[in-house]
Amino acid sequence: MPTLLFLSACAVSGLGFLGHAFGSGKLFVRPLLDAPTLSPQVKWLAYCSWHAVSVLLLGFTIAFGYVATYRESLEIAVFATAMSAAFALVVVSVAIRHDSVMFRLPALYLFSVIALLGLAGVAASLDG
Repeated sequence: MPTLLFLSACAVSGLGFLGHAFGSGKLFVRPLLDAPTLSPQVKWLAYCSWHAVSVLLLGFTIAFGYVATYRESLEIAVFATAMSAAFALVVVSVAIRHDSVMFRLPALYLFSVIALLGLAGVAASLDG
């Protein structure tokens, strides 16, 4: 059972990576870079941050895939799960404190699903 849960977390992370890195950049990044009122520092920091999240999602994909395949190094799954949960909490915090539009974007749900699958996989690993 833990293997299936970790493979599911791997698949969701991988789909998130593909969508983030190759699909949604035109919807979110291009308008940001084309915004005439933003300073170059803000534009390029946001651009770097966008790609950092893509790398993070790829890292989650590799981490959960490794744990599912080799059934060792549970610490890797714990770390990836904690990071996913932390990112979901960041999105919730921004949504509550600054702009509820964040609740309509996929980030909260993507990171939450990854964290829940990871948590279920870790819990199942500890049970048996």
